[in-house]
Amino acid sequence: MKNKNNNSGFTLIEMLVSVGIFAIFSVAIIGIYISALRASRQTIALSQAQQEAQLIVTALAKKIRFSSIDYQYYEDNGGMLANESRLALVDPDGTHYLFLVSDQNLYVVSATASVPIPSERIDVQNLNFVIVPTTNPFSVSAAPAEQPRVTMAMTIAANNVPNMPQIIIQQTIPQRVGGF
Repeated sequence: MKNKNNNSGFTLIEMLVSVGIFAIFSVAIIGIYISALRASRQTIALSQAQQEAQLIVTALAKKIRFSSIDYQYYEDNGGMLANESRLALVDPDGTHYLFLVSDQNLYVVSATASVPIPSERIDVQNLNFVIVPTTNPFSVSAAPAEQPRVTMAMTIAANNVPNMPQIIIQQTIPQRVGGF
């Protein structure tokens, strides 16, 4: 009688090698998945921050278009700088408004209140206004040489995702209201 050895299974070395290869591939795939998930979250947060910033810019642009620049405010405060951190406006009904950034929030200051413009997803890092012309172009004796316009540059950062790049939004808004 013959004694047959049936060696149809795997050896311990073969099993350890295959488990090791499986572990290496699993770690690599999980690392790629985590990186893709992190990138997706950052992209969504960046998109949401841009949308919120655009809403703020749109609201400011509407206010600038239908108001007049308060040149008297700048004359009373030492003259207008080339790059202002505050924007003073007068509504058609005569209400004075001042837009400024404090504690990474945008505020609208009027004679009756100082109201933050709410932003849940962004921190306003910087806000600058370039007002052209720097002196009131409207006078009784002559027609204006140019229509007033405000260039607004706002630097924001998403506040809900660490290590997000800053976003710079810039827009030039002409005024539709005269200074009379």
